[in-house]
Amino acid sequence: MINNRDDEQIKKLLKRWTNVDKSIQKQTWEQIEGQLFPKRPAKYIWVAALTTVVVLMFVTFGLITQTGQAVVQEIKDIFVPEKQQDVVIEGNKETTDVKLNMNESLDFIIYVDEDGYKMEQTEDVARIVTKEPLGDIYPDVYMEISQMNGEPKEKIIESIKDDLQKEQMLIFREEEVTEPIEATMILGFERDDVTDDIRHGWDTVVLKYYLYEVSDEQFFMIKQVYFQEAMEGHGVRFDYMLESFEVIH
Repeated sequence: MINNRDDEQIKKLLKRWTNVDKSIQKQTWEQIEGQLFPKRPAKYIWVAALTTVVVLMFVTFGLITQTGQAVVQEIKDIFVPEKQQDVVIEGNKETTDVKLNMNESLDFIIYVDEDGYKMEQTEDVARIVTKEPLGDIYPDVYMEISQMNGEPKEKIIESIKDDLQKEQMLIFREEEVTEPIEATMILGFERDDVTDDIRHGWDTVVLKYYLYEVSDEQFFMIKQVYFQEAMEGHGVRFDYMLESFEVIH
């Protein structure tokens, strides 16, 4: 019979083996009992294979304690193709339906609020845009995700600042943040040509960068573009979606 110490050891192993966010896909779990994704890209097979090992381990060792059952349920919960997320917009709480999106070329996943947004993907860039066009009177609104590899962090940050200056933006804030992700955040506002200060207006362009470090000289750069009146709307929703961002090497 397996004791509490065994339970703890197994739980630690499970957490190490399934080192992914509670995201990837429910369908993965459903296919484990059959076969291991013959049509799936190779990079996702390891997820199913490791989970199958876990299942077999539970069967072999007869783990039937409450701890073991809780871990099994936790594994099932990892693979969710869609879920609900509570967001607070301008002080009002609302529940939105979000769906899992994967980018195979950039190796990441993110949950997208597909009621209001969609993800356009290319080999080098993934861009989350509004589902319906906002109209010509509105500045651009999108969140763009790309990789920056082979350069030190300091050089990439200087490059971001140079781009902001070229786009006539004033750097308002630069800091290390832990929410919505752990990253270096750089926030810029549109410059007023007359006052040489931040332009004041509902349509003032806002650019926010998150530089997320994966490993030495391997980064994800997330660029958010919106306007001042949309900071508490699109800006907040982008950050809520970004909370689910996860690298899936």
